[in-house]
Amino acid sequence: MYTPGFSTIATDTAISTALSDFMERLNFGAIIQMSDILDVVHDVPGVDNVRLAMPSDNVPYGVQEVALDGITNVGYPYTGDFALQDSDLPILNSVITTRRSQNTW
Repeated sequence: MYTPGFSTIATDTAISTALSDFMERLNFGAIIQMSDILDVVHDVPGVDNVRLAMPSDNVPYGVQEVALDGITNVGYPYTGDFALQDSDLPILNSVITTRRSQNTW
């Protein structure tokens, strides 16, 4: 949910930047907790509330691992905490945001 009065485009850009910065601080083999990702997003100015989408939302959900080509999905999306493999380096390719209001959850 966006904070009233903030630009959604600017907020989405700030979310991508914040998540990229978070990912760049991680090392090979890092353990990533969904709560850390949600905290990073929630700390962005313009974000009032955030949650990870669920399958019932009928939108893409979770964190998806992709192949080196940056396009091919590898396995199922992570919807809970996960550990990177020793050879995995986290890089944020994109973030999909879906605008919600309190009465649509």
